[in-house]
Amino acid sequence: FASTNGITISNNFIDADEDGIDIDIDDDVAIDVTITNNTISSNDNGIELDADDDSSITGTISGNTITTTSFIYTANGIDIDVDEESIVDLTISNNTIDAEDDGINIDVDDDSTADIVVSGNDITADEDGIDAYVDDDSFLDLDVISGNTIVSVNEDGIELDADDDSSIDFTVTGNTIIADDDGVDAEETDSSYIDGSITGNSYSVGDDLLEQSGDVNVTVSGNTSL
Repeated sequence: FASTNGITISNNFIDADEDGIDIDIDDDVAIDVTITNNTISSNDNGIELDADDDSSITGTISGNTITTTSFIYTANGIDIDVDEESIVDLTISNNTIDAEDDGINIDVDDDSTADIVVSGNDITADEDGIDAYVDDDSFLDLDVISGNTIVSVNEDGIELDADDDSSIDFTVTGNTIIADDDGVDAEETDSSYIDGSITGNSYSVGDDLLEQSGDVNVTVSGNTSL
């Protein structure tokens, strides 16, 4: 990468009309990000990270309290976009999120790769608790989704979509999942693949703990209905 920079944002009170924190990089740039212990209220996404055009973001988002409310913009708690052969490697832990839309939204597109740990968060969302979409020869590793409380008021606890020769690996373990629809909804289309496990979770859902379609291979064991 052309350059490497470090960004630390911590211990702030942020009240924003649009994104609370917005970091966009492109053109072969690499950054390490630490976003910790902030209180964020926004009318758009609480935290947005965008890596584009052969760029890289690594780092940690932890200990933040995020509230989003919007009738105009998309209002995800944490929004991660990875595009055009970029790389993201993040740990998202111990945050409290109350989101108008998705709690955590992840988009990986156009030959990009993301490795994201989601642990110990308290997520309440009007839409999906965690929503991940992978497209166009990309890969997402969600190998650790653990110890979270995930509440989806109207949709799925976790939604995973892989399209156009892309793939997702995931492990969902030790979470409490409460959802109006499915606990986990995994959907594959167009020569993609989803592989994962759902083990040791407590759940209360309107439909199924797991809803799947397409080339999806998931092990489900040791989960307890609330």
